[in-house]
Amino acid sequence: MAPDIPAESNPVQRIDHVAAVVEDFQVARRLWIEVGCPVVYDGSMATHRACCVSIGSINLELLSAEAFEGWPALANWCARAGRRFGVQAVAFDPGDLALAMTALRRRGLPASEPREGRLAEARWRTSYVDGLAGLLPGLPSFLCEFLSPAPHLGRSLPGSPVQAVELRVGCAAPDATLQAWRRVVGDVGRPDGDGYVVELGDTAIRLVPGDGFTLVVKHPGTPASDHLAAAVPGVRFVS
Repeated sequence: MAPDIPAESNPVQRIDHVAAVVEDFQVARRLWIEVGCPVVYDGSMATHRACCVSIGSINLELLSAEAFEGWPALANWCARAGRRFGVQAVAFDPGDLALAMTALRRRGLPASEPREGRLAEARWRTSYVDGLAGLLPGLPSFLCEFLSPAPHLGRSLPGSPVQAVELRVGCAAPDATLQAWRRVVGDVGRPDGDGYVVELGDTAIRLVPGDGFTLVVKHPGTPASDHLAAAVPGVRFVS
């Protein structure tokens, strides 16, 4: 069993955003904006388009299909796991990226040197462990420290009609997966049904038997929810 880790030293504090590659970027972008989700940033990078909207305590980042080639970590992950449209990876808020990288390396997890990204008013630094594969085994993920427009983007724009509920991760053995994750998230995770719920700050991940992962969100119940989910595979609405 992995050693317990004090909560204040955990490299993963909370989910900042979930990244999704969509087949029709313009349609997905329009639908999520028109329903009333506040826009955090929106524009073009050198390789692809991106639009990030607030969905309660976290954000949803929509990426155009060119991200499959333009984002090296995603390209490497797809070479292992296959390419599909929909939710792709989770960006975790490390609190302080430098401290998080040091903590990971002390635990034998070789966090990569930070790489800076920029889009319009947004600026961030990212760090990976074995690309998207190694930070939390079974969940493609990475550390992302935003420098602007706010250090915690998921908390920056309240008032979204769409509210994140949890991230549901399917795995062959939830108990073994949780033990592997504790190298990073500490001694967290409570039994719930046939799996576990991992509370990370103001966000939650549910480990269940199965395969793949789903972003579960709550919507006030308008017909638009069907169109929103269709535009971004891997998003599931609950009442």
